[in-house]
Amino acid sequence: MTTYGNNDYYFGGSEYQNNFDFRPSAWKQQNGDAYNALSDKELTDLMWERLPQGIQIMLESMYPTAVPVEGLTVLYTVSFGVYDGSATPIYTIQYELTGTGEFTYIEDSLKKEGEE
Repeated sequence: MTTYGNNDYYFGGSEYQNNFDFRPSAWKQQNGDAYNALSDKELTDLMWERLPQGIQIMLESMYPTAVPVEGLTVLYTVSFGVYDGSATPIYTIQYELTGTGEFTYIEDSLKKEGEE
Protein backbone atom coordinates (compact mmCIF):
# COMPACT_ATOMS: atom_id res chain seq x y z
CA MET A 1 0.00 0.00 0.00
CA THR A 2 1.09 3.55 -0.56
CA THR A 3 1.38 5.98 2.31
CA TYR A 4 -2.02 7.32 1.23
CA GLY A 5 -3.52 3.87 1.72
CA ASN A 6 -5.53 4.02 -1.50
CA ASN A 7 -3.55 1.83 -3.90
CA ASP A 8 -1.42 -1.26 -3.75
CA TYR A 9 1.61 -2.52 -5.59
CA TYR A 10 0.85 -6.21 -5.69
CA PHE A 11 -1.99 -5.91 -8.20
CA GLY A 12 -1.55 -2.21 -8.96
CA GLY A 13 -5.10 -1.19 -8.09
CA SER A 14 -5.70 2.48 -7.31
CA GLU A 15 -8.87 3.31 -5.42
CA TYR A 16 -8.21 7.03 -5.77
CA GLN A 17 -7.60 6.94 -9.54
CA ASN A 18 -10.11 4.11 -10.12
CA ASN A 19 -7.68 2.22 -12.36
CA PHE A 20 -4.58 0.05 -12.27
CA ASP A 21 -1.17 1.74 -12.13
CA PHE A 22 1.22 -0.23 -14.32
CA ARG A 23 4.21 2.14 -14.22
CA PRO A 24 7.26 0.06 -13.29
CA SER A 25 8.90 3.16 -11.79
CA ALA A 26 6.01 3.61 -9.34
CA TRP A 27 6.10 -0.05 -8.29
CA LYS A 28 9.86 0.13 -7.72
CA GLN A 29 9.56 3.38 -5.79
CA GLN A 30 6.82 2.02 -3.53
CA ASN A 31 8.35 -1.44 -2.95
CA GLY A 32 11.95 -1.52 -4.08
CA ASP A 33 12.76 -4.62 -2.03
CA ALA A 34 10.27 -6.62 -4.08
CA TYR A 35 10.76 -5.12 -7.54
CA ASN A 36 14.15 -3.40 -8.02
CA ALA A 37 15.83 -6.64 -9.12
CA LEU A 38 13.37 -6.96 -12.02
CA SER A 39 13.76 -5.24 -15.37
CA ASP A 40 10.86 -3.02 -16.38
CA LYS A 41 9.75 -5.67 -18.87
CA GLU A 42 9.89 -8.44 -16.25
CA LEU A 43 7.90 -6.28 -13.84
CA THR A 44 5.32 -5.36 -16.47
CA ASP A 45 4.92 -9.04 -17.36
CA LEU A 46 4.38 -9.78 -13.65
CA MET A 47 1.71 -7.07 -13.45
CA TRP A 48 -0.25 -8.59 -16.33
CA GLU A 49 0.20 -12.08 -14.90
CA ARG A 50 -1.28 -11.02 -11.54
CA LEU A 51 -4.13 -8.91 -12.92
CA PRO A 52 -6.71 -11.71 -13.50
CA GLN A 53 -6.31 -12.88 -9.90
CA GLY A 54 -6.79 -9.34 -8.58
CA ILE A 55 -10.01 -8.83 -10.50
CA GLN A 56 -11.23 -12.28 -9.43
CA ILE A 57 -10.73 -11.30 -5.78
CA MET A 58 -12.65 -8.07 -6.42
CA LEU A 59 -15.57 -9.95 -8.00
CA GLU A 60 -15.71 -12.45 -5.16
CA SER A 61 -15.78 -9.69 -2.55
CA MET A 62 -18.37 -7.61 -4.42
CA TYR A 63 -20.68 -10.49 -5.37
CA PRO A 64 -20.35 -13.19 -2.68
CA THR A 65 -24.00 -14.25 -3.07
CA ALA A 66 -24.06 -14.43 -6.89
CA VAL A 67 -25.42 -17.84 -7.91
CA PRO A 68 -25.16 -19.72 -11.20
CA VAL A 69 -28.32 -20.20 -13.24
CA GLU A 70 -28.98 -23.80 -14.22
CA GLY A 71 -28.78 -24.25 -17.97
CA LEU A 72 -27.08 -20.89 -18.58
CA THR A 73 -23.50 -19.75 -18.66
CA VAL A 74 -23.30 -16.63 -16.49
CA LEU A 75 -20.46 -14.35 -17.56
CA TYR A 76 -19.16 -11.21 -15.90
CA THR A 77 -17.30 -8.74 -18.11
CA VAL A 78 -15.22 -6.18 -16.26
CA SER A 79 -13.98 -2.98 -17.92
CA PHE A 80 -11.07 -1.11 -16.34
CA GLY A 81 -8.30 1.35 -17.12
CA VAL A 82 -4.57 0.70 -16.92
CA TYR A 83 -2.40 3.79 -16.43
CA ASP A 84 0.97 3.39 -18.14
CA GLY A 85 2.43 6.82 -17.38
CA SER A 86 1.06 8.61 -20.43
CA ALA A 87 -2.41 7.20 -21.08
CA THR A 88 -5.11 5.05 -19.47
CA PRO A 89 -6.38 2.64 -22.12
CA ILE A 90 -9.48 0.62 -21.30
CA TYR A 91 -9.40 -3.18 -21.12
CA THR A 92 -12.04 -5.85 -20.61
CA ILE A 93 -11.74 -9.26 -18.99
CA GLN A 94 -14.30 -12.03 -18.48
CA TYR A 95 -15.11 -14.50 -15.72
CA GLU A 96 -17.63 -17.29 -15.53
CA LEU A 97 -19.72 -17.65 -12.41
CA THR A 98 -18.95 -21.28 -11.48
CA GLY A 99 -20.41 -21.50 -7.98
CA THR A 100 -21.97 -19.26 -5.36
CA GLY A 101 -19.64 -16.26 -5.28
CA GLU A 102 -17.02 -18.19 -7.29
CA PHE A 103 -15.59 -16.71 -10.46
CA THR A 104 -13.28 -18.43 -12.95
CA TYR A 105 -11.12 -16.39 -15.32
CA ILE A 106 -11.85 -17.16 -18.97
CA GLU A 107 -8.44 -17.70 -20.52
CA ASP A 108 -7.43 -15.21 -23.20
CA SER A 109 -10.43 -12.96 -22.49
CA LEU A 110 -8.24 -10.00 -21.46
CA LYS A 111 -8.47 -7.52 -24.33
CA LYS A 112 -7.60 -3.91 -24.93
CA GLU A 113 -10.64 -1.94 -26.04
CA GLY A 114 -10.81 -1.81 -29.82
CA GLU A 115 -8.66 -4.92 -30.31
CA GLU A 116 -10.00 -8.34 -31.20
